[in-house]
Amino acid sequence: MTNPVTPNIGLNKIDRTSPATTYFDLEKYIDQNADTVDRFAGEASQAIDALQQRLDTEARREVVLQPGLQIVNAERSAPFSLSGIKGRTLVNLLGRAGGCENNSFIGRNISNYQSNISIDGSRKPLGDSCLKVTSTISGPNSSYAIFNTGDLQPGYYLFAAEVDTGTMIHASLNFESVLSDLFVSSGNFAFQFIRFYVSAQGEYSVNVLFQPTEIGQIGYVDNARLYTITAEENSKIDNMTPMEVAEKYPYVDSIQPVRNPYAIHYGENLLPPFNEYVPAVPRSSTLNIKTPYEADLLTTATTQPWNAFIKVVGGETYTLSYESSDPAIAYINLQWLDKNGAPLGYSPKNENGQTVQAPEDAVRAKILVTATAAGKFNFINPMLNIGSKPKPFKPREDSLLALQTELSADPVTGANADEVFVKDGQYFKLAKWRNFRLDGQQLYAIHSSKIGFKWVQFTIPNGPRYNGSNVFYMSKFNGIGISHIPGSLAAGTLPDQIDYDPGSKLVYISVSNTDSGWGDNYTPTSDEIKAYFMGWTMYDGTGGGQSPNSNQYTGTGAKWWARRSNGVDRVWLNATNILPTIQAPNWTPYQLVYQLEMPMIEPIVYEGMLTFNEGDNQIEVGTGIVLRESAKPNYYLANGNYYINNTGVSGSLLKEKVSFILRVYRNGQVDNPAKIENDVNAYGKQHVRFLPSDFDPFAAYSVTYLLLGTFPTVPFTGTYPANEKTLLEKLTDAVQQNAFAVSVLMNKKADKDAPGWIIPTLLNGWASRNAGSDAPLSYRKIEGLGVQVRGIIQLGTTGTVFFLPDGYRPEKTHFCNVMGYMQSQASYIYPYITVTPDGDFRIDAVTSPPTWLIIDTIIPL
Repeated sequence: MTNPVTPNIGLNKIDRTSPATTYFDLEKYIDQNADTVDRFAGEASQAIDALQQRLDTEARREVVLQPGLQIVNAERSAPFSLSGIKGRTLVNLLGRAGGCENNSFIGRNISNYQSNISIDGSRKPLGDSCLKVTSTISGPNSSYAIFNTGDLQPGYYLFAAEVDTGTMIHASLNFESVLSDLFVSSGNFAFQFIRFYVSAQGEYSVNVLFQPTEIGQIGYVDNARLYTITAEENSKIDNMTPMEVAEKYPYVDSIQPVRNPYAIHYGENLLPPFNEYVPAVPRSSTLNIKTPYEADLLTTATTQPWNAFIKVVGGETYTLSYESSDPAIAYINLQWLDKNGAPLGYSPKNENGQTVQAPEDAVRAKILVTATAAGKFNFINPMLNIGSKPKPFKPREDSLLALQTELSADPVTGANADEVFVKDGQYFKLAKWRNFRLDGQQLYAIHSSKIGFKWVQFTIPNGPRYNGSNVFYMSKFNGIGISHIPGSLAAGTLPDQIDYDPGSKLVYISVSNTDSGWGDNYTPTSDEIKAYFMGWTMYDGTGGGQSPNSNQYTGTGAKWWARRSNGVDRVWLNATNILPTIQAPNWTPYQLVYQLEMPMIEPIVYEGMLTFNEGDNQIEVGTGIVLRESAKPNYYLANGNYYINNTGVSGSLLKEKVSFILRVYRNGQVDNPAKIENDVNAYGKQHVRFLPSDFDPFAAYSVTYLLLGTFPTVPFTGTYPANEKTLLEKLTDAVQQNAFAVSVLMNKKADKDAPGWIIPTLLNGWASRNAGSDAPLSYRKIEGLGVQVRGIIQLGTTGTVFFLPDGYRPEKTHFCNVMGYMQSQASYIYPYITVTPDGDFRIDAVTSPPTWLIIDTIIPL
């Protein structure tokens, strides 16, 4: 008979079921019970200690989120805390020629051997076209696509490209005696790369070799890039897969830093709501949406699906579940796709609760909502989760951390990288580099003229303290690099070089007369130099019918300007005899990256908070996100709809080409009725369409999207709370920081309600120059920065220019350099401005006042 015990810790009890068992056993009822109580106390003490440890001691788990799509396992649901991101810069030594987008590079930067080469717009893995290579021999020799490297210094290099062997037998990459393995990739672009060492400075070529069997066979090349790498990087590549190499060394146009990095945690349910599904083409069925995760599919025949696309991790296991009104006919399944969009197979049909493994080469899945017969079919709560077991339904809830900033580093060594850090819940950048484009914002002047080119100069803020070969990187309008050669200002005899004076912070660029249109004997004005850097080439248009190809302006005749049709070719459009003051269409300005003399701390615009679910999480780390860009839907008469980012609808375009639109916002809230669509007329790949019933003409619209193009990627390093104390502290900090942020927003609103630009009363003869055309001298307060003063003034004397009122005056005396022009000496001067705590804004340190003075400065308060 079983001995009776207590229900919780199992203490022995006296069995009173019969007189024979009703006795007191000392060992059983004293010793054994004492041992049981003691054991329970010990276990309880350990549990209490563990609980106390979790409540009293902070514990975090470190995690590094690598670039690309990945699965991260978390011990508990918790927010991610960013520890830091470091910058990186890639310089493609092939410039934009490797993008294979423009015929102007053929014959100069790209050449051929035993082949014909041309730009082909029918194939475009990235961008709008690729390079087509057509064999002019029948073998056994190769047909070449040859990329000129320009001047290479001794060191290690990586050459990579996307290659489709087409109708050729096979292909390989080549540098002198270095040859990659032969490969075949017909119909799809495959990533290939080689590494090599250059022992002597000089100009070289890197090649893609195709093996034909007859004349007229075709192969394709795109996204060619050549990067300088360190010896350490060269060794690490030995242990990397081709996909990892492609991720770390993506194609970039010319010079690119890490731009706008982001991390997205895709929801526990990876499937989007039904309003994000689109019909197969041609459309032959209807999807009536009842709720975000319930819809009726109306079909007129078999296989008329509605589709959505999601990203997947190759080789990962996923489980699909849903409810169907007729599971034998109406079902949801997946089609796996590789990076080129080629199908890799389907998951089973008519099988709910299925567990499937993505093929190793899969990067996306197409979700198909379909049926094998005509009829009306109801679908409810579709769910796709990571792992081999179905989870309870929940709607997709993504989390995002996105930073609107550029992060640079030394392109060769990776040293002195910009860094992101967090303080009081706000994100900041420790900036060590400056990356900007030469356009109409700089003040230019001619330094000197040489035969065939001119030296142009301009100042840079916080420029390097020395003129070293590793502190400047520049590219011109075609993306080709410009050599930084210290001392070339005095000794240089060639265009497309830069030099630098660390004392005056002046940068010098040698610009060829062929590019600018300035003759040897002509000295262009500051505004004419500015027009060149905005994409306009000067020429003598006397008599009409002229162009920059044949008639440079030498100082006599009629001044005319024209722009390059595509920003690169010498095919000219929009000829004008009025000095241009806006950037030419299709123009890519010169780009300059330089190391700052003193690092600066800059606030970062950011959005969101990344969170983990307990268990597996699908996370993507990338670059190129644009947050909530203001957009204006415009009306399209042909169908009565409204559009954002469609080239056929005037005024609808976003600022840059779009790869993927993440969200559309109306008055700051997600606008679910907005239809995000792939379209050939989109500026990039996608546009937004609104039905008239869904459009609010009085609302403010904005769009968050990913840029079309690639940028260097870097890991996100951080932690997440591993116990209750850490999680509670994180939540408490978040509440405090959010309360602070709200107060800041209230203060900013108060600042915005304050007056804008204020025009002061000018003293000592100073007056704004060219009233009505030049900006008048004025000032305004900028929250977090100080007081901005800008404008062009003339004809005054040294001393006080005007007085700043209370609330706009600095605590300490402020000094800044400005640019002036002395008409009597036909030269530029650089006096300084003094602003005192009593508001005296004055010009000092000049022997005589300038004819005119350009002011654009911020005075810290």
